[in-house]
Amino acid sequence: MDDAPFTEDLDLEGANSREELALVLRQLQILADRPSLRDLERWAFKQGRTLAKSTVADMLSGKRLPTRAALLTFVEACGVPADQLAPWKRTWGRIALAEDGRPSPTAELAEARRQAEQEGRTQAADILAEAHSRTQALIRAALNGAVALGEAAHEQHRQAEAACEQARARSKELIEQAERDAAALVESAKDQRREAERLCEQARGYGQELIKQAEKDAAARLQEAEQHAAELISRELSRARQDAKKIVADAVQQARRVSQPSQAAPSLPPPPFPMSTCIGMPLDRRLMYGTEVPSIRAAWDAMLKHEADATGQSASGAG
Repeated sequence: MDDAPFTEDLDLEGANSREELALVLRQLQILADRPSLRDLERWAFKQGRTLAKSTVADMLSGKRLPTRAALLTFVEACGVPADQLAPWKRTWGRIALAEDGRPSPTAELAEARRQAEQEGRTQAADILAEAHSRTQALIRAALNGAVALGEAAHEQHRQAEAACEQARARSKELIEQAERDAAALVESAKDQRREAERLCEQARGYGQELIKQAEKDAAARLQEAEQHAAELISRELSRARQDAKKIVADAVQQARRVSQPSQAAPSLPPPPFPMSTCIGMPLDRRLMYGTEVPSIRAAWDAMLKHEADATGQSASGAG
């Protein structure tokens, strides 16, 4: 044993016979927390010693005095340290000497022992019979309990199978519902995709319509701008033509007056300055002094050329 028992209260010095030693040994076994005979035998085997169960039984009953080695092995197996074995050795030696000098029992003692043994066997038989009866009752009760437990276990097993079946059915329903939900989600996603494609196609068509409309608007505005430009050019050309005709008419009249001195007013005297200074004069003054007569044809040609160029630009813009 691991823990050493408290042996100070054991009366080893008062044990003078194997019966008294057996009493002390039983007390030691109680203090050692009642190790079984099998536990004591196993402990001795692990220590390389021998301590048979029958030897321990005879030792505890006081039937015979154990050997010194068996006694010390039993005491150590009960947890007594090796350095505290001296009192046990002295007690064993004292009892062994007393047992060696004990006189042999007389015939009366032998008869008394025989009767006691007979009574003991009778009592043992009664005890065995009662024990057998109780054992049978316990066996029947155990069988009844086992049957009840078996029925309860069967019922629990049946309930467990029913619960498993319900769980399987519920799982199947959940799986089917999940599959239906997944299929619905997939179909909804397909519908949303088709709607998105339709909206994209509609947006592309609308964009193309906007582009075409913008092109039409741009073409219309360009046409309006070209028409407006042509009108402006035409008005400007008409105004320039009228101005040029007026200038030419005025120049022609001035030239006629200059070329017909007999019919016109008295001729003017020559200018009191060189002809080169007439360049900065107004046209009517230059005509008065006769400085522009040779250039009337050139002015007329320039006006016609300008009108032809303006007409060509208007035609190219309209094209």
